Amino acid sequence: MALISELKKVSSPGNLDHVALEKVRWAIRQRTRKLLAPLSAELFETADDFLFSRAQNG
Repeated sequence: MALISELKKVSSPGNLDHVALEKVRWAIRQRTRKLLAPLSAELFETADDFLFSRAQNG
């Protein structure tokens, strides 16, 4: 993975390249955002269905 190779370059001893570190952080945030968006939508849809079914029964 490109993220791991970038992280290894940044975390090597004596290398304080803040620009590369910010690029890695940005890439991780973007990847996480893409992965979590469908999961959170599914979570809220399931919670909505559950609450609606409980309201119908009650």
